[in-house]
Amino acid sequence: MAKFVTSDYAQTLLNGVDNFTATYFSEVIGTVSHDTIGRSIATIKLSPKIVREKALELIIPSTNGYLALDDTIMDKASSEEIEVASPQYSGQKHGITNGIGVVTLVYINPELGTYWILDYRIYDKATDGKKKTEHALEMIEYWQTMSELHPEKAPFTTILIDAGYTCKQIMQYVIRINKYFFGVMPKSRIVSYEETNETTGEMQIIYKHVDELDWEDPELKEHGKIVCVDFLPKDKKLKLFLVTAKHRVEYLVTNQVSLKTTEAAKQVGGFRWKIEQFHREVKQLTGAAKCQARKGRKQRNHICIAFVVWHQLNELAKQMQTTMYEVKHLPLREYQKQLWRNPAYRFELTDFA
Repeated sequence: MAKFVTSDYAQTLLNGVDNFTATYFSEVIGTVSHDTIGRSIATIKLSPKIVREKALELIIPSTNGYLALDDTIMDKASSEEIEVASPQYSGQKHGITNGIGVVTLVYINPELGTYWILDYRIYDKATDGKKKTEHALEMIEYWQTMSELHPEKAPFTTILIDAGYTCKQIMQYVIRINKYFFGVMPKSRIVSYEETNETTGEMQIIYKHVDELDWEDPELKEHGKIVCVDFLPKDKKLKLFLVTAKHRVEYLVTNQVSLKTTEAAKQVGGFRWKIEQFHREVKQLTGAAKCQARKGRKQRNHICIAFVVWHQLNELAKQMQTTMYEVKHLPLREYQKQLWRNPAYRFELTDFA
């Protein structure tokens, strides 16, 4: 029964439009109570392994593949009774909200411009004591091991990281495994570089905050700046670029110091928005954030099922050569056409006579 209900649950997320609750689900089926659905979802234990296995079935690998790393909040502001929800910062709301934090890892084929949800972790520090950066590092380590054991499955050369993950532990690890990273450097981070003293002619080391560099210098604007940070060896240089993205200024940092221009760095860093696109799609099209169950296990299972459903929507969109939004709303539009031809309720034309 649990397996059947779980499959039907996924079917509902796949075909649902705006209501993804178990109560509505039971009303649609007509033969199963919402309590039965809730118990069935609570008795199984789905994990990110299901999403990983599904991804490996579907991705088109690239020898120059990218991993994009970020997190999103499943907003639960209307309920404080949900077990895995906690107060945390939401970039969308620009403040603290109650929600479930999900750290996600997306695989990107840069040649095709396509992407797949590859892995995720639920942020629940009260249970496992792990920070979001620790979850992130675990996922990177997992897929590095996978690429070593099975280099054909999900090869990658570059990891794209947002500001919260451009940290010591992740940067050190990526350098250690001989991969590249592109991340957003906080403007308050102190960097150093060598410069000739105009008076003595000797080389000296200058320390400045990122936003204090002379970004008006045409050379820096066009080609970036070679810098060091205190938690990396001096021979591990980084390159810093000032880029404008979505009407905001960002300082993009990479260990790929051979990159020549800001425009080239911007093109690679621009693939980070694929993970933002995934977050938007999975919330809007699968109801990933709309489960109101109080039990943490139900919430975890709901998110896992929603991610697998996203994979199916993504594949349908490719087969139909259209967008995931079109796939989602096409059946509803066809139903509306039928209602127009044979209305369920007829409007009395005399009202406007």
